[in-house]
Amino acid sequence: MALSVFPDLLTYGFFAPLILRVAVGCFFLITGYRMLGASRRVAMQSALESRLGTLSPILVWGVTLSYLIVGALLLVGYVTQVAALLGLVIALKSLWICRTHPSLAGQSRFFYILLAAIMLSLLLTGAGARAFDLPL
Repeated sequence: MALSVFPDLLTYGFFAPLILRVAVGCFFLITGYRMLGASRRVAMQSALESRLGTLSPILVWGVTLSYLIVGALLLVGYVTQVAALLGLVIALKSLWICRTHPSLAGQSRFFYILLAAIMLSLLLTGAGARAFDLPL
C-alpha cells in the first residue's frame, strides 16, 4: 500500500467538485450563448429539412435554453444534482448525435464521454464548496 505523495492537499478535496462544476458550467453557458446567436438560422434551416416542420424551431430553442439553464445552475451551484442529471442526459444525447450524425456534433466523441463522466461525478458527489446546495 502506497502513501499519498501530498497528504496535505487531501484537505482541499471539497474543492474538486467546485472546479468540475465551474468548468462544465462555463462550457454549457458558452455553448448556449453561441447557440443563441445561431439558433435563428438553425431553426429556419431545420424547419425546412426536418419532418417535424413547425416543431423544429421550438426544439432548437428548447435545446438552447436547456444549455443555458444547466450552465447557470452549475456555475452558481444551485440544485446541482438535478443540473448534473440534465447535463448527463445532454452529454449522452450529444454522444448519440456524434455517432449518428457526425456533421451536427460540435465536439468529438471523447469530449462527450468526458463530459458524461464529469456529470456523473457531480451527480454522485454533490456540489462541493461555494454552492447553494446543502449536503444532507
